[in-house]
Amino acid sequence: MWSLEVEQDRTPPVLHNHHELAREPLISHQVVIDLIAASTTRTGLSVQAGLDPSYYPTGVKISNQQLAELPVYPHNWHGQWNFTITPN
Repeated sequence: MWSLEVEQDRTPPVLHNHHELAREPLISHQVVIDLIAASTTRTGLSVQAGLDPSYYPTGVKISNQQLAELPVYPHNWHGQWNFTITPN
């Protein structure tokens, strides 16, 4: 079950430069990537962003067994949204 919890000592993810959206139309992928990459929090979190130009087909179905076999490793802090998927 997914839930959104914010601890008292953690700053929630906030787009501090949201005011730039009004000045800069989101006319390209690069504009969106630059806006995301410029995001920070009061505690100093920085973001790296880039465009993956690869083609990924939609509608691909996987079985429950295939999903269960994914090498997913939850992190100690909120493992339901913080996890690593290792390549096979």
